[in-house]
Amino acid sequence: MIKVIAKNNASDFETTISNGSHSIIADLPINTGGTNSGFAPKELLASALASCTIMFINEYCKKCDYKIFGVDVQVSLNASQNKAETIFVCDIKISGNLTYEIKQEIVEASKNCHIYNILAGSTIIQSNVSM
Repeated sequence: MIKVIAKNNASDFETTISNGSHSIIADLPINTGGTNSGFAPKELLASALASCTIMFINEYCKKCDYKIFGVDVQVSLNASQNKAETIFVCDIKISGNLTYEIKQEIVEASKNCHIYNILAGSTIIQSNVSM
């Protein structure tokens, strides 16, 4: 099980998130009351998909002995206000001397990354009060 701890001093929106070994800052943009000192929550969600996709592609290419020079992934997130639908658009650029067909194969394979599967699957969120 993966656990992260998020802490806030209640004076603003800036939140420190830690997994025990690493820390990052989350915040809201200035136009929504934050200080813009870190990623907004939706940006963190999109970055989880982008980074997982890159890591999966690198692993897949090593396994298939595909020589690549780098991978860039841009994720756009459009969440409807009524929770009916959330659309993630992943634009994937694979640098290397590979055919279009092999790049398509790699992109299809990247749909097996863990975050992709979490987001595409059924999710249950349990919120508990902790004393």
